[in-house]
Amino acid sequence: MQRCILDASFILTAAFDVHGKVAKTFEQLFQDHKKNQNTLYILPHTMLEIANGLRFSQDNEKLSKEMMQRVLALPLEIFKPSLMQMEKAIELSYATKTTVYDAIYHVVAIALDGIFYTCDKKYVLATKGMGNISLIEPKRTL
Repeated sequence: MQRCILDASFILTAAFDVHGKVAKTFEQLFQDHKKNQNTLYILPHTMLEIANGLRFSQDNEKLSKEMMQRVLALPLEIFKPSLMQMEKAIELSYATKTTVYDAIYHVVAIALDGIFYTCDKKYVLATKGMGNISLIEPKRTL
């Protein structure tokens, strides 16, 4: 069974770019999930990142709350990283000059032998060749 680690950039971009490549990939992952072909993971801080992204990407508070409710209803499992994984994320962050926020998704994907789905091209370029990551590029960035 495939293990998919979804970051906030991937989920938010899918929500806003409903006809784009990101949304299509997102939909395919959920179709595969319904067939028990994968497990969809987020991290403990992902929902906060999504809420913050909603807050600063639009001016409509009511719509932000509605979108957050839809995200919370998704069949996502929250994976709690271990201390060792957090330490590895800090090391990776320093080595690649990226954020620990991004690095922890990647470290978890490697630990679970899964795929980290992101729209963060800068992070993917910084970690080029490390594997366990899939850049899904939107037509535009948030």
